[in-house]
Amino acid sequence: MELDKDYLKKIWDSVWEENLSELEVQKRYFAKLDMELKGENRFHLIALGRKIDELEMKVPFLNLLEKEKEFQNDRNRSAEIKDTRIEGDGTEWIIEKDGEGKLFKREIGSKEKIYLENK
Repeated sequence: MELDKDYLKKIWDSVWEENLSELEVQKRYFAKLDMELKGENRFHLIALGRKIDELEMKVPFLNLLEKEKEFQNDRNRSAEIKDTRIEGDGTEWIIEKDGEGKLFKREIGSKEKIYLENK
């Protein structure tokens, strides 16, 4: 004897809630059908049980994939900002004060002073 699709849809609708995962809904569906189905109709529970087992195996795998994706994103993001050095000509400067207390900079090995403005 084949189960009536309208009957199964009615049971599904009675256990479905918006915030539940597919696995949680399938478990509730199984529990309700387990109480109601008799005789040959209980063979439907075997297929439903396999579906639940499959979902239970997928959940840890999906979580693992999600964590791997986050790890890859973090690693790619950090690769973009690894070199924070400002591009320039490589000149090294010394900053000093003169006798009047004004700041100036000069290249290492040079005596030429470049005064810095107070801002």
